Amino acid sequence: VVSFGIDAYADFAAEDVRTAIDAQGFRTLFALRSPAGRAPIQLALAGRHNVRNALGAAAAAMAAGADLVDVAAGLASMRAVEGRLQCRQTPSGAMLIDDSYNANPSSVRAAIDVLADVDARRWLIVGDMAELGQYTESSHSEIGQYARDRGIERLLAIGKHTPLSVAAFGPGAEWFVDGEALVRSIHESLAHDVCVLVKGSRVNRLERVVAALATSNPVRQTG
Repeated sequence: VVSFGIDAYADFAAEDVRTAIDAQGFRTLFALRSPAGRAPIQLALAGRHNVRNALGAAAAAMAAGADLVDVAAGLASMRAVEGRLQCRQTPSGAMLIDDSYNANPSSVRAAIDVLADVDARRWLIVGDMAELGQYTESSHSEIGQYARDRGIERLLAIGKHTPLSVAAFGPGAEWFVDGEALVRSIHESLAHDVCVLVKGSRVNRLERVVAALATSNPVRQTG
């Protein structure tokens, strides 16, 4: 059995994890401690969950015969998938984190954790989380409270269930009838000291909000 974990007594561990963001995107740096020694790692990804994924990949690769140098190079070549914690810069200089591909309670919390670590004014654009059944109401409320607890400045929401998130977040939260109204509302206030995370299930079509904010073009609601 081979173990891995962050800051843990494990065969493969990450130490001194730190993340930075700039116009080129995320950079997560850490020291990989392995049975073969230590190596500095740089990921073009954000989030402790991605560090854990990298540790698992390192463990599997070295079990298959890869050496530490190759593992470090392979991890450095990884890039974010479209709509999964991708960074863009808006025309106003604000940073935009596109995590619009999909959402569930655990992935929303992980994305909020990433946003919370950014040294900026932190805004969260959130849509409904789909297919939660009996947990729909409680999950949307919990996300609003979690964002507040993690120091998010503003929560901006669209969707049928996100009024629950807005209510749980409290002052600084606002619900909009659609993405076009949301973009119109915040467009003028985006500035270089703002970082905006966009997160929601596919049903929300939040990729259109991302495109509008990234290009200064209005959202057009179709379909």
